[in-house]
Amino acid sequence: MDTPVFDAVLLREPGRLSALCLDVDVASSARTPALAKKRLAEAVRGYVETALAGNLPVPRPVPPDENPVLKSPEDVVERFAIRVRLSVSVEATDAKAPPADERVARLETPEECDQFALNVQDRLPDLARGARRRAVELRAASHGAKTAAEQEALAAVYAYERVLSERRGRTVRATRTWQMIARHGIIGAVERAVNRPVDPVGYTALAEMGMQDLAFETVVLRHRDLFSPEAVARSSERLRDWRRRKDQEQ
Repeated sequence: MDTPVFDAVLLREPGRLSALCLDVDVASSARTPALAKKRLAEAVRGYVETALAGNLPVPRPVPPDENPVLKSPEDVVERFAIRVRLSVSVEATDAKAPPADERVARLETPEECDQFALNVQDRLPDLARGARRRAVELRAASHGAKTAAEQEALAAVYAYERVLSERRGRTVRATRTWQMIARHGIIGAVERAVNRPVDPVGYTALAEMGMQDLAFETVVLRHRDLFSPEAVARSSERLRDWRRRKDQEQ
């Protein structure tokens, strides 16, 4: 089988380098040329596999008015080729594409997940949501939580940051929550978080991103023995209210 070859460029940006595939409009970034190229190659492979699995056209060139070779050639550091090696297996049964979660599972860093989500958002929004969820989980895992409850609680914090960032259109940190974690630990911070005024918009945004199970209240209910009876009761009541409101909206 022929190995597809894609045209790509390395671009100079403030504080970093970005790599862009001109043939499929997929990008990546890093501080070194080698890493930027490596991440782009992985992103292009993921895009091609996704396109083939979804019976979508592979070529998706960068629009001429956004092509840096034409628009800002002074920013082009290097032009290079990406070769994507694809394998084909033939069996007597119907051929099936790898499940979407396998493609997401290959992503190793939150940055790769975020970039992958951007690359597939327009064509495969469900896959993009999966990549964003993995970014949240990878960020939580980097803290070295000692228990499943701590791991889920940290993921809830990062999921909440994702909601804030989506809502405000820029990267936002849950500063107050991190301060509570520093003072009271992650479990103590979640206990206090559910005592704050209810945020139904935040829960709705989590649900839209497929991460409603990472709301602080759902973490409390999965690990009732770690939280006060008041926090458990409040979490249960809030989830009932959210579900009731959702039913009324439908």
